[in-house]
Amino acid sequence: MDVKDLKDYAGIKDFSNYDEYDIERLKEVRENFKDNVRCGFELEGNWGDSLYDVKVGERTGTVYSLDQLHAFIEDAAGSQGGLYDTLMCVYEDGSVDTELVTQPLKVEDIQPALSLWLDVLYDCGVVVDSEEGAGCHMTVSVGAALPSITKANTEQIVRYFAPALLELACYCSISCRDPDYYKLNRSPIRRYDEQRGLDGTSNKYRAVHFKSFNRNVTGFEFRYPDPATSDRLYVIAVLNMAIVLKAMKITIDHDGVFKIKNERMGKNRDLYQKLANHHSVTRRSADYIREMVFELMEFLNDEIGEISGLTGKDVLKCLRRYCDEN
Repeated sequence: MDVKDLKDYAGIKDFSNYDEYDIERLKEVRENFKDNVRCGFELEGNWGDSLYDVKVGERTGTVYSLDQLHAFIEDAAGSQGGLYDTLMCVYEDGSVDTELVTQPLKVEDIQPALSLWLDVLYDCGVVVDSEEGAGCHMTVSVGAALPSITKANTEQIVRYFAPALLELACYCSISCRDPDYYKLNRSPIRRYDEQRGLDGTSNKYRAVHFKSFNRNVTGFEFRYPDPATSDRLYVIAVLNMAIVLKAMKITIDHDGVFKIKNERMGKNRDLYQKLANHHSVTRRSADYIREMVFELMEFLNDEIGEISGLTGKDVLKCLRRYCDEN
């Protein structure tokens, strides 16, 4: 589905004054997307001194503090190899007391690695749940630095489908997450016109935030998802990778950033804020979100298939959302 077929598409904004990029290089990255795309995860939870006898694979131990817990997990993982090598670090975060960060994972390694680390956290007494205020940030990278125009299109896709993304990836009615940690991105077009740069670059606490690992590699940190089971997190990661791939295609095919009708963004901002603050929505709003979910699946269906072999219907079935309606 082309971006011009979106119900509330409002045209293409020329971004040539803001961004110089090599379109042929971008095409090369796009052609090898499946081979090069990676997704790293930040699994958040709270230990709360709830379990002292802990276990990581074949290693057992007794810990009495957070520092000891985190050190034990890292040391035990480092001694066992295999999927345990997918660990990057474990530390105390500002919003939760335990955050486990994985290495960037290939598509086929996501489910088994997440299953392993969720089991490790459970065996160590760490509760990974949005009712604990925990989130699950996902960082998508493709082994290259992508241009600002592609980042802007990524922001626009997230903004266009923001309520649907929360519906699919969050448990808004029971979550205790602080909504300030994943505010909706503001218009990249307006910010560039005002020479203020991209919102996801200047403010990390957005639904999608742009990271720079070095001069040659950038990443897209999707901050909106909640913790879930490994299979659910896998399809949400596929969805986020599909957003990046679609943003690259829009950049290549249209050489600009797509615009969104003002009326839609007014509705989306209000509804996103309500959902992020864990408020219930009206039946009319629920119907609006359901229609948006179906449009999202149609819009990204080809990209989802290219990355994972799944369809949009498969994603909804795995997430147990609207699977009997579509």
